[in-house]
Amino acid sequence: MKIKPETLKQGAALMFGAVALAAYLTTVLWPSRSQPVQTVSGSDTSGDMVQVYLLDEDATLIPYTLGIEEGLDLNQKVAEVLRLMTIGNEPVQGVRGLLPNNAQLENCALQGSQLSLYFPENFRNYDPKTEMRLLEGLTWAVTQFDEVSEVLLYLA
Repeated sequence: MKIKPETLKQGAALMFGAVALAAYLTTVLWPSRSQPVQTVSGSDTSGDMVQVYLLDEDATLIPYTLGIEEGLDLNQKVAEVLRLMTIGNEPVQGVRGLLPNNAQLENCALQGSQLSLYFPENFRNYDPKTEMRLLEGLTWAVTQFDEVSEVLLYLA
């Protein structure tokens, strides 16, 4: 049986393409240098664990799991989570806060499963480029608690 030269060329091209694709995927999916691991919660994990959202250098919203004091009620937990997400109070080096530093939570109230958050007027002093991230991070942070399924924001 004789194989045509075109068939050999096509087979060789197919084989070369498959090897090139495998080599490319290996370098992309299996990086040669190790990724740095950063411990966020520290060695003391005796408190309650909560998730906070901060911005990295590319303004990407990054979730971090941190320990907070044990035995806090819902209002205290929400206040602590939002404090950790505030510019200037970042618990993790290399990231920045999501919430404006001059706009601390004034009050929060849970009615049914709806949590109302009351902020001062200067809460509007956020970076407009990160508005959507601010709303997402704020919503995700407070809906992590089982009692909360909806969030309302109020400016005083």
